[in-house]
Amino acid sequence: MKIMLHVALLFLFTFVIGCAKKDPGKQALARINNYEISKEEFEQEFKVSIFGAKDTPGARREFLNHLINQKLILQDAQANGLDRTRGFLGAIENFWEQTLLRTALEQKIEKLAGSFSVTEQEARSLYNRRLESGFFNATYDNAAPMLRREISRNKETQALSAWIDKLHSKAKVEINEELLK
Repeated sequence: MKIMLHVALLFLFTFVIGCAKKDPGKQALARINNYEISKEEFEQEFKVSIFGAKDTPGARREFLNHLINQKLILQDAQANGLDRTRGFLGAIENFWEQTLLRTALEQKIEKLAGSFSVTEQEARSLYNRRLESGFFNATYDNAAPMLRREISRNKETQALSAWIDKLHSKAKVEINEELLK
């Protein structure tokens, strides 16, 4: 079911992009069948490509040829239905899920970052535990910034775990233990 939803979204996205009205004031740098590469698209992609490291007319021509080849291969793959195969759609779904997961975690971590204070007592306590373990021989003044960062990161990790636990408590999770074996 999720795959079908993603397929529908993918086709909708492709349809909207393909049917989007082109700005009549902008000329296409290149046309490959029914696809246009705008000057802006070319410039954006060129700058971040390996070709952009040396901005010369030759590098620009080579990169444009590379882009054209990519578009031709993609068009051929679509014409042959490769964009509708189970393997491709599964890869898209996996990519979508991983990207969404990473984005959600980054956003939550960003919200948590730096939101916890570390007391002098917490830092000194960790310092003393480290000294007792014998794996630490720095002075407190030298070690304090690192210890404070470590304590803060631990608090962030605990808050992230608490958030995930809260998500679990609100969700209905069922596990078929027989199938797990």
